[in-house]
Amino acid sequence: MFKKSLAFFISIILCFSISGCNFSSTKVDEMLNAPKPSGDLYNIQTALEKYVGGSVDLRYPRSGEYRSAFVLQDLDKDGTDEAFAFYSTKNDDNTTLMHINMINYIDGKWVSSSDIQMQSSGVDCIKFNDLDGDGIMEIVVGWNKYSTLDHQLTVFSMNSGKLIQRMLENYSAFSLCDINNDSITEIITVYLNTVEESSMAKAFVLDKSGVVDRGSCMLDGTVSSYNEPVVSKLSTGQTAVYIDATKGTAGMITELIYWKNDGITSPFYDAITNENITTQRTSTTCSTDFDGDGTLDIPFMEALPSVASTSDSDKAYMTYWKEYDGRTFSNVAVTVMNYVDGYYLEIPSDWVDKFTLVRKLDSKQRIFYRWNRKTKSVCEELLRIQVFTINDWENTKANYDNFLEVARDQTYVYVMKLGDSSVLTLDQQTITNGFHLLDASKGETHN
Repeated sequence: MFKKSLAFFISIILCFSISGCNFSSTKVDEMLNAPKPSGDLYNIQTALEKYVGGSVDLRYPRSGEYRSAFVLQDLDKDGTDEAFAFYSTKNDDNTTLMHINMINYIDGKWVSSSDIQMQSSGVDCIKFNDLDGDGIMEIVVGWNKYSTLDHQLTVFSMNSGKLIQRMLENYSAFSLCDINNDSITEIITVYLNTVEESSMAKAFVLDKSGVVDRGSCMLDGTVSSYNEPVVSKLSTGQTAVYIDATKGTAGMITELIYWKNDGITSPFYDAITNENITTQRTSTTCSTDFDGDGTLDIPFMEALPSVASTSDSDKAYMTYWKEYDGRTFSNVAVTVMNYVDGYYLEIPSDWVDKFTLVRKLDSKQRIFYRWNRKTKSVCEELLRIQVFTINDWENTKANYDNFLEVARDQTYVYVMKLGDSSVLTLDQQTITNGFHLLDASKGETHN
């Protein structure tokens, strides 16, 4: 009965969180603090203010599924939600203290029953999971520290209507998953120490006695940031956690964590170099389930031969999408990705190592040529792909003989023209079937 008003309140918050406006986090909080919630949420906030003794500075998670300062969840599955409120206060030395306050619905009214404070600058994210298998969900809260990489993860359990802190661990990224398929959820944390250039993943489980360390493994210590971890599988079906990480100006890597020999392992880490060079790529293309089989595929970039002296920013690349089975990689697809114009082309197998392309950004063209490896020279044109606005195409298509429209969206028309090669196969059906418009699941939308 409380969730409709909560959903309305969250929708207001999300309008701000997904907008393109460049607000600071402090100003966003100030704007969101202004209106008072109505209905049940009003009663929840009133109970919180009664506990605090006045108005409260509500704080909002910066990532994850829950973005409200008030989160409702039925932890013990008794049919009645518990409310969790997040707010901040100032210490005597003006240090910010974050609070999680549990508010219970007792005898027809909301009453604050528990309050725990943390020395933190904000709330990173909130998750719920039954970590110790007792049928009651724990609340997992990530707290922001004082840099973009430093966070603290806490696990709280509910006992006799009050919150009890069970765990406190530093992290830069974390995931909850059953990584060893024993029907128990593990907590996987990754912590990057930028000063020492070291990164470590750890696995924990929670039982009635407390937190149990299930092992650790080293990761590339030279990265600068992590994307949100993705729980997926190896090609064998084994559960694995994939984490794309930025390596400054060097590009991006994919870290992989899975269970092996009674502990977690990261197969791409080289202890001698302290790096993961195996999956390093020059672009910010992210791992994705490219073929939709439930296994995340890792992109590998290969520079195409240059037809002239070009800068790194003008180079064209071929992308191999590969899955991993715990020992070796297998190709899923070979593509040329065009993130600028929003499409990709699957490359015929007999074209690999035998073509190059020229990018003409001003006219939105990609021109594919046969490449002679012996003479290192460009030969005949194989394929030309061009993108027009719908109006431009309708007004000028009569001038483009032999161009075939292969796709269109609300703004653009995508056309291609096959060349005539006596060396490489030019099967129109294969090439047109290999042309696809990009969507959010195929990686970043930039070059």
